Order: sequence, then C-alpha cells, then structure tokens
Amino acid sequence: MLFGKENRLLFEIEGKARRRFLRKLRSCAAVYSDRIEIELDGEHDVYTRDDIFDIYVKEAVLEDIDSRTVVIGFYEEGETNYYELEDSVFPGLAEKIERALEGEWSFIADKYAYPQTIRWFVACCAVVQIVSELNPRLFGGNYKEPENISAQRKELYENWGINNKQDLLHMLPSLLSGRAVRQYAAQIAAVSSGDDMGDDMGDDMGDDMDDDQRKLPADIARKGGERCLWAWDLQRLILLSSLGYVCGYLSWEEALDWCLQAGQKLQTLYRSWDEFMSCYLLGYCYFSGDDLEEEDSEAHSRRQVYEHYKKLRRNPWQTQWEHPLTREW
Repeated sequence: MLFGKENRLLFEIEGKARRRFLRKLRSCAAVYSDRIEIELDGEHDVYTRDDIFDIYVKEAVLEDIDSRTVVIGFYEEGETNYYELEDSVFPGLAEKIERALEGEWSFIADKYAYPQTIRWFVACCAVVQIVSELNPRLFGGNYKEPENISAQRKELYENWGINNKQDLLHMLPSLLSGRAVRQYAAQIAAVSSGDDMGDDMGDDMGDDMDDDQRKLPADIARKGGERCLWAWDLQRLILLSSLGYVCGYLSWEEALDWCLQAGQKLQTLYRSWDEFMSCYLLGYCYFSGDDLEEEDSEAHSRRQVYEHYKKLRRNPWQTQWEHPLTREW
C-alpha cells in the first residue's frame, strides 16, 4: 500500500511518469474509503471525505480536454477549490472513480439524486453545463457557496443585464411567453407578404445583418418555424431559474416552480430529448448566428457534446422525456 494503512484502499493507479528538467517524477493516485491521495510532479496531496464536496468526470469531447478527466471539488481554508486528474496521466482513473461513486463514495452522487422531475430539468441544461465545464448533474451546475453566489450574480448581470431578483422575475415570464419566438415572428413579418420564404427572404432583414444571419430565418422556417424556437426560450427559462437559485435570487421552490411551467410546456411541443435538442440547437444558431455544420462553431460543439454524452451509460438524459412532471419538492 503506497500511502498508508488507515481505512480501506479501494484502488490505486500507477500513473505515467512526468519529466521535470532532467528528473523523471513518479505519478500515483490512491482512493480509499475515507480519502483520496495523489502523488504528482513531486507533490503529495491528501483530500479527505470531509474536505471533498464533489467529484465528477469531464469527457474528452471539448476542445481543451484531451482525455477523460476527474474533477475533485474540495474545501481548503473555507474556500472551494478544484483538482483535475486526466486519464492521460492516470489511465482508467475516470472509470474507477465512477464505480467508487456508486459504492463507497456514493455520498457524493447522493447530493444530486434528485426526484425524477428535477432530474428532467437538470437534463434540459446539461449541455450548457458541460460546455461550461461544470457538473451536468447538479441543478444550476454549481453548489450554493458564497463565491459561486457572487460569480453567478456577476455573470447574470454581464450576460443578461439581470442585477437583482426583480430583474430576473421580469425576464422569466418573457421567456415563458416566447421571447425569441416573438422576435422571429417580427423578422418574418418584415420580409415579404408572400408565402414563399426561400433564399431571398433575407433581402429585407436589414442592412446590419450579414448573409448568414439573413439566411437563418429561412432555414428555421423550413425546419419548423416558431415551434423550433420554443426549445430555446423554455430551456433558457429553466437555466435562468436554476442559476437564480444558485445566486440566491430565487428560493429552491420558486426556481423549481418556474422550471415546472417551462417543462410541462416543452413536453407538449416535443416528443423526445433528440427532438428537443435539435430545436434547441437551431434556436442557439438563431441567437448566435452560428452555422451548425461549421466545425469551429459553438453550436457544432454543443451538438457534439450531446451526441457523445447521450451514448454514455451514466448520461444526464436517463429520465424519460415523457416522465410526468409534477411538483416533487
């Protein structure tokens, strides 16, 4: 046993040695029932069950992630910190950690063993949390810690102009009633009064729009029109409600009540997670101007994330799309 004899060793992995100047430094990871110990780059770190508040795995699907990566969230001097361990250094670590989360370390996964209705809401936002490199199984993607509250409030203000609860409660009804849907309808109305909304429909969309932005409303019209954009509006409502909870603008019950309204409406519009995600991605393109087929675009990256993660045994979409959404809180 490498690091000590206390408690029970679940597994240890001899990692690939790493060079520092002329020295070859050993790597090793050992997971016990009460702690995780890491030897890397000449440093020996110990994280106990009391220190660790989260463990999850990032898949090698995002541009800056080269291999499956275990993320360990831990407290240090009262603040939250994160330690990342790549399978490229510790081969097979992610799979072994996932098994530990189903066994000796299940107290971590139990934190987000939500009722099925809440898991459904979490699944709606999973792709956004993954591309943000957050835990896709957490409501809001993060824990309600002081530094997260501050950071999330800043992000809501910078990205949405939301500076307080009143601002958020002004935005949520707008999304529930179809904010992007109304914008799209106004664009279509500004085009031509004819029934043909083909490639020329963008000519009247305004001089400040480029060719791709002029073409996008026509693409949306061909693929389902306003119905497609409801996925974008209602997913953002669920996302903002969860972020409003993380930053303290909404209570747990308030946030989930808003999610329930959006979720029930989504289930009347779409028949599966695939159909919902297809429309969500089209809505994202409408919002961002991205081309879904352009490999360097964020929209393409989000589609890759969904297609990759949904094949995993522990994917976020295990709750059935048609699950009856009820007030389970």
